[in-house]
Amino acid sequence: MDSSAMDLDHYPPDLRQLRDSYKAATNCFLRWLWCQYHIIVPDEASNASTFKNTAQMVWVARKVEEARTDVPKSIISSLDDAIRDRTMVFQMYDDAEAGHKHIIRTLQDIHRILKPLESQSADVVFVDYAADAQQALWNNAFQALHVDDTPESSHGSPRSGSENSGTGHASSPASAPTQPAQPQAQPIGPIEFDLEDDEMTHMIDSAWFLIEMNKMRAQLEQIWAEAARGDVPIVFAAWLTSLAVYDMSDRDHMPQDYLNKFCLMQAYNCRCNSCQMVRSSVRKLDDEQDPDECLQSAVRLFKTAKAIGEYGQGIGEFRAPQIDGQPCGSGEMFTYDITNRNMGSEPPSFPDSYRNRIHEALESVRVSLPLRGRYARAIARAERLRLDRYRGIKICEAFFDVAQRFFLQENSPRKPSIFLVTTMDLFMLAADAASTHGGRLSGTQCRVATLELALQVRDCLAQFKPDTDLLEHHPHVADQVRDLSTAIHYYIMETKSGLYYESPWTMGCHMLEFLTTANNIGLRVCKRYAVFQSILHLYNAMRRLNIKELSIPKNYELEKLCQMFVWPVFKGNMPMSGFLSVFLLALYQSGTADNVKIPFS
Repeated sequence: MDSSAMDLDHYPPDLRQLRDSYKAATNCFLRWLWCQYHIIVPDEASNASTFKNTAQMVWVARKVEEARTDVPKSIISSLDDAIRDRTMVFQMYDDAEAGHKHIIRTLQDIHRILKPLESQSADVVFVDYAADAQQALWNNAFQALHVDDTPESSHGSPRSGSENSGTGHASSPASAPTQPAQPQAQPIGPIEFDLEDDEMTHMIDSAWFLIEMNKMRAQLEQIWAEAARGDVPIVFAAWLTSLAVYDMSDRDHMPQDYLNKFCLMQAYNCRCNSCQMVRSSVRKLDDEQDPDECLQSAVRLFKTAKAIGEYGQGIGEFRAPQIDGQPCGSGEMFTYDITNRNMGSEPPSFPDSYRNRIHEALESVRVSLPLRGRYARAIARAERLRLDRYRGIKICEAFFDVAQRFFLQENSPRKPSIFLVTTMDLFMLAADAASTHGGRLSGTQCRVATLELALQVRDCLAQFKPDTDLLEHHPHVADQVRDLSTAIHYYIMETKSGLYYESPWTMGCHMLEFLTTANNIGLRVCKRYAVFQSILHLYNAMRRLNIKELSIPKNYELEKLCQMFVWPVFKGNMPMSGFLSVFLLALYQSGTADNVKIPFS
């Protein structure tokens, strides 16, 4: 197919929109080709999990040609869209390397192979079950199912390639007559195909990842500075930081291998066309991002990986036991040797003081692994109280959760994963930001604050005296109170110190663990005695109304509990009504009454 025949000036060059469009079109076509791979050569395809490169794609396309298989019009349309959009992206870079044309040439070659095989029947379509399943996750689960008769591109792009490339409209699966799905729709295959030689996609995805990471890092730096000044709770800052870590670890399509390569190139201040294209992509993807500042983060990530790699070489043949918990995946490793013999000069490094802090944090994790029993970390006793029979034990510290996978590697020397590198970057960010804004969270102050909270929780638990009715129907509540008190006792007795144990992020996670466990116990008690919630709301409402005839006496304990209504999270307003609705909800949750009839609510 001649790319010059395409209308490349019809749409404005929005790089983000083009990126999403060509990825959707390419993946739709590749899912169909993947099905043909399993039909034509099932024995060979059964040993593969995805297409690894473009050469394999062309080989399967030629097998389809030899088998004279009809190609649905929707697939040719998707292929047209992919070629057009990728060409538009390519033309946005005048100085691009010839290597970036490779994926476009490959798609054009496959188009020339498959175009003569295009089905002449308007009823032959490819049902993209993988895309439909992915879209179903985004839809409202309670939304009524309906058929949309609006013609759209078969791969979900806002515009159809058949409208611009001269081919006919693809028939919608919804409008087709009732006929069984074609056999080639199975197996579905991967949602997305990550080709090793699709350098253009890797380049843009790397730039986009750096942009997102830089924005997230700036927000976390501000939050930790506010926590150091006392403007936000430490627990809030720690929770958001852990959320950022797990959000990065859940990315389904992060250009990990190319990002490793790019971090290395930036560390050496490479000026090749590929690196220049990434720099240009930052500006085209986000006008607010400073390319130099954004790309400096790549250098910082490489230096962090280098420091972790040096530590891994230093611990030699250390063998760690299996962790009693549910760690997240280790992720892709940094594939380039920290010395990189292909480069003429030594790669840059952090100053010794900063590098030693990274080593100290990792060493603190290593000595906290359960070498001599299950509870090497005192907080682990509290973590076990939130045991999920299906998912195991959730480790409350995101940093420990990710770092422990580094020590569980079987290869030697150990290499850092991209997730460990980004998590270590946030660990150092929290420590630096919290200690340079007033010093409220520096040194042992954060550790002391956590111990004070633990003592307060233990004192509250000591006042809990379950009655006979609760012990009879919910004996596990009393067991949990006792176990949490025991966990806090061992936590207070722990004497370990260092950068990891005094980190505001670590301490914030421990605070959150104690508060979450105590809250779960309180909810179970309220579920048994549903009237507790209603008493609180009713007392607050009647005191606020200030009706003299009622003469509601002031209760110290209830007044203290009512103060939570003025917290910012409740918008600072005490509720004046609705307490009976809360009562009905509590009764329903407790299951103590099948039918509850109250004349007003």
